[in-house]
Amino acid sequence: MALADTQNWLVPLGLGGALALGGYRGSTGSPIPASPHFGLLTGMAGACSGPPGGPTHPVQAIVSRDRQVVVKQPALGTHPFACSLPAGTYTVTTDQSYADPMTVVLNSAHGAHVDVWSACD
Repeated sequence: MALADTQNWLVPLGLGGALALGGYRGSTGSPIPASPHFGLLTGMAGACSGPPGGPTHPVQAIVSRDRQVVVKQPALGTHPFACSLPAGTYTVTTDQSYADPMTVVLNSAHGAHVDVWSACD
């Protein structure tokens, strides 16, 4: 096979692979819609209240399973979060002081909602 013939089939193959991977979104992309094997977890990640009129603090919603962090979603101040995850039991917390971690069971038939609030010292 000549080099020119090889290039003719590699170009469409390369473009097809790029298009297939183009739909992939890493952890910083939009949440993946729930599929039959995944459930949608939504909630609110609360910022420390702090003094009235104080500056807005960064807040990370943190979701873990079996003590392994599977999702981190940062934003400024109290914010909603959403992620599509395989069915299972998860712990949801934030990086704020005195955050009260919540346990949630997610299954593929139903989504789950959990709000995590924090109290500053």
